[in-house]
Order: sequence, then C-alpha cells, then structure tokens
Amino acid sequence: MANTCCWYETRIPEPLMKSLLDDLDKVDKNTFIKSEINALEPHIQNNIRKSQHCWIPTSYWIGGFLWHYIMTANKDNFLYDISHIEHDMIQYTQYNKGIIIIGILIWTYVI
Repeated sequence: MANTCCWYETRIPEPLMKSLLDDLDKVDKNTFIKSEINALEPHIQNNIRKSQHCWIPTSYWIGGFLWHYIMTANKDNFLYDISHIEHDMIQYTQYNKGIIIIGILIWTYVI
C-alpha cells in the first residue's frame, strides 16, 4: 500500500534553498492568480485557504531540480507511470505564512 504522505531528509544546503526562494521571489507578481477552493460553489469559505498561485515552466532550473524528488517519491510509494509534468508547467502557490508549495512537493522553510 502506498504512503499518502512522504518525507525525505534531503539535507539541501541552506544557500541552495535561499537561491531557490530568491529566484521564486522574482516571479512577476502580475502573473499570480488568487486561489479559490471552488469558485463555482460560493457557500464554501475561501477565507480558509488564502493563497495565490502562478505557473512556472519546467524548463526553468527549478523544474529539473524538483523532478528528481517527484520521481523518487513516485518510485518509493506510488508507482504511477509518470513521463512528464502536464503542460510542462509547475504550479507555484504562495501562502503568506511561510509555506511554499511547488507542484506536488511541500517545503516549509522559515526565512
């Protein structure tokens, strides 16, 4: 049975994480879209998930970096037949509490 949550102790060096976060901070703020839980059902409280997201091409260096971890988690847990990232874009979601979600990976990083 596959795990529903995966955690890998990557020991990614702090300067590399800082570089990644610095690069993400340079994303054009005009490309962000306000995230909503379900725009078609207004009775759902969107104030629970206050975030915004945009799309980053997989050709950007972060895409290749993340692909390694995506494939490792898949091989160790899910065994899906993954050949590429759909539409060659990675969803980058910003929450204003220090949590960054990129694609299907979650990093909590305090600056």
